[in-house]
Amino acid sequence: MQTDLKHLLKSFRLSGPQKRLFNAISREPTAHLYAKDYMFRNELTRGGIASALKRLKSLNLLLQEDGIWQVNPPEMRRWYQAVGHDPELAEELRFAELNDPYFWLNPGLKSVLPQCIAIFGGIINAMNWLESPNHSLGGQRPWDLLGTADGIMLVQDTLGRIAHGVFV
Repeated sequence: MQTDLKHLLKSFRLSGPQKRLFNAISREPTAHLYAKDYMFRNELTRGGIASALKRLKSLNLLLQEDGIWQVNPPEMRRWYQAVGHDPELAEELRFAELNDPYFWLNPGLKSVLPQCIAIFGGIINAMNWLESPNHSLGGQRPWDLLGTADGIMLVQDTLGRIAHGVFV
């Protein structure tokens, strides 16, 4: 399955600090995220790194290989590194065959994402719904409920109601 990496990255709706950290690690993988010169060069702050790292790790967009922080998966890394240096190569690498097209998902999310995409007509709409507070879920974001079996069932039930036009 071909994945549009540019479209996928946009669907994560990264915040400013998350984008800065992602860009920094893409350009300059490091073992020392909190080194003063690294932070200065990339306009990062300690608090920004901490919160951005938490989100980027939860999406599996960053990982440590041999102690070095890297963009993940490797196809995303190659494409994103080319974006700033070689636009032609970036366009060639933009569509990639990923081993796991849902690499960023926890098991709970993997169980609901296909249904969510089908209901909302695409990955971006599905991600928007998953990351937005939902009245049917007591104001919680579906994304936040996918860490437990009960939460997964609540999200699946809500998706089922939406698919059948039953809104609570």
